[in-house]
Amino acid sequence: MSNQLLIAPKVCPKCGSDKTFTRDERTLCFMCQTPLVEHVPMKIDQESPSGVIGRVRSSVFSNERLTLIWQKLGRRKVVVGSGLFGILLLGSGLILGARNIPSSVAQGSTELVALGDTFVGYSTLRSPEFQDSLQSQGIDVKYADDFDQASRAQKLSTGEADLIVTTLDQVLRHRPEGKIVAMWDYTQGADAVVLNTKKFPLLKDMDALAEEVKLAAQSGQQYSIVYAADTPSEYLALLLANKFPSFRLEQFNLIPVADASEAYKLLQDPSQNIAIAVLWEPFVSQAEKSGHKVVLSSADVPEAIIDVLVASNYFIKRQPEALSQVLAAYYGRIDGSRLDATALKQQIAKEAKVSGPEALTLLNGIHFFNAREANDWLNGNQIVPKIRYTGSILKASGRLNQLPEQPERLYTGKFLDLAIANSTALDQQLSGIRPNPPQAPPSPPKAQPVTNIGKISEDIRFDLSSVLLDPEDKATLDTVMETAKGFGGNTAIQITGHTSATGSPERNEVLSKGRVESVAQYLKGKKFSGDLIVKRVGSSSPLPGVDPADARNQRVEVEVVRTGG
Repeated sequence: MSNQLLIAPKVCPKCGSDKTFTRDERTLCFMCQTPLVEHVPMKIDQESPSGVIGRVRSSVFSNERLTLIWQKLGRRKVVVGSGLFGILLLGSGLILGARNIPSSVAQGSTELVALGDTFVGYSTLRSPEFQDSLQSQGIDVKYADDFDQASRAQKLSTGEADLIVTTLDQVLRHRPEGKIVAMWDYTQGADAVVLNTKKFPLLKDMDALAEEVKLAAQSGQQYSIVYAADTPSEYLALLLANKFPSFRLEQFNLIPVADASEAYKLLQDPSQNIAIAVLWEPFVSQAEKSGHKVVLSSADVPEAIIDVLVASNYFIKRQPEALSQVLAAYYGRIDGSRLDATALKQQIAKEAKVSGPEALTLLNGIHFFNAREANDWLNGNQIVPKIRYTGSILKASGRLNQLPEQPERLYTGKFLDLAIANSTALDQQLSGIRPNPPQAPPSPPKAQPVTNIGKISEDIRFDLSSVLLDPEDKATLDTVMETAKGFGGNTAIQITGHTSATGSPERNEVLSKGRVESVAQYLKGKKFSGDLIVKRVGSSSPLPGVDPADARNQRVEVEVVRTGG
C-alpha cells in the first residue's frame, strides 16, 4: 500500500498557526489554508515482516486517512493504528522530530481535535481547566476556531476534526458525517439584533426602523445589516423576518462577514451606513455598553438558537469510551455550577475580558443544558420537534431543499450514561446540602413598562360604522396570536384604537371603543393566555403622509410588545 512521509510542518508565515491539513498532496495551514510543505512518497507494506507496523487494512486506513490522522494531530511523526490511538513507527529512523513527541502521546493517550468559534458559550471546551481534567484521563483536546461553518462540518466528515460545536440549524444545512451526541446550550439573550442608535438616534425600536427604511428608500438610499453569514446570527435574522412580515431583508443592503467580532467592528465604524448588527456574546453586551439599542434577542424566541456537540462517525465507532469521558467531564462542570457557578463565571469573565457582574450578565443570557436535560432531549426525543421546526424555517427561506425524513438518525444519547450517573450522585449530594426552601407567597403583580418589539401585521380596518371582524381580520389576529406565543414570557398583545379628525368626536370614540373590544374579545375567545393591553388614542396618531381627517386613520393596530422593560 502506498503511503507518504511528511516533512516536518512549518509555522504558517501568514497567520502563525502550526496546525495543518492535507489537500491534493499538499500541506495547507489549518486556519488560513496557506500552502506550506509537500509530502515525500514512501512505501509501507500492508503486512510488515518486522511486526512493528502490524496489519494495516486499506479499507479502513487509506493513504488519505493516515495522512489526515498524522496532520490533524500536528505530530512530527508517522502514526498508524486503531482510531486515534497511534502505534509509533519506532524503527529505521522513521520518526521525524521525535524530540517533539509529548510524553502523554508516547504513552498511548487519545488526542482529539475540536472545532468551534468565538461564541462565549463554547468557552468550557477551550478552557485550560477542562482540558487538564481530560488530560489526566489520557485525553488530549486540541481546540481551534473555524469560522466557516461549511468547512467545520467538512473537516468532521473528512477526519480532520473529531468534535465540532455548532448550532442545530447548521447541522441541518451542512449535514456533517457524524451525530449530535450532546446538547450544549440554547441562548436566551446571548444572540441579539442591535440597532445602531449611536449613528441613527431615531432608531429606538422596530417600528422606528421600518419608518426610517421607508424614508431612506424614497430618497434612493438603503440601510445595511451586518451579520456573520452561515451562523446563528443569520438564522436569528431569518426568524426575525419570519416573525415580522413587514421586516423584509431585501429592503436592506446585506453585509455578511465571517464572525460576530467583525460585525461588531463594522457597527462601530462611523463611515459605514449600518443600521443593524446581529451579534452574539460577548459582543452584544459590548454593543449595549457602548450605547447601541438591543431591540430583539434570542430571549424572544425561546429555544430557537440551540448549540449542540457533534462527533464524527469515525470517532464514535473507534473511541466510544473516550467520547463518554468527554461528555461526563463537560456535564460534570455544568452540573457542578448548580452548586457554585463561580468557576463558570470566572471562566467567562477571563475569556470575554469583562468584570464579574458583566460576566454574570453574559451567563444569564445562556442556558447550558445539564446532563439530565440533555438526556431528556436525546433519549426522550425532545429534540425531534426542534429539528422539524428549524428545518421548516430553513426550507421556507430557501436554505434547505428537503426536510430530514428521519430526524432520529441525526443524534444519539447512548454516550450520556456516565454523565447521568455522575449527575445522579450530585443530586443526592445537593439534596443533603440544600433542602428545598419554603415557598414565599407570590408578590402582587406590578405595573410593567412596555417596549415595542415591532408591528407584525397590517392594521385591522373595519367596514364603515362597523365593529364586526371579517374572516380576513380574524385570520390576521390568529397570526398575531401565534406569533406572540412564539416569543415566550414577558410578551403581550397591545391593541390600539385610532380615529380620524373628522365627524363627531363622540361617535368616533364609541366606534373606536367597540372595535378594540371586538379584537380583545376575539383573542380571549381563542384562549390567548398572555396579557392584552388595550389603548385608545383618538386622532392623535394619524398615518404618515395621510390627512388627519382622512377616514383611513380609523383603524386598530395590533402589536406584540415586551413587558418588563
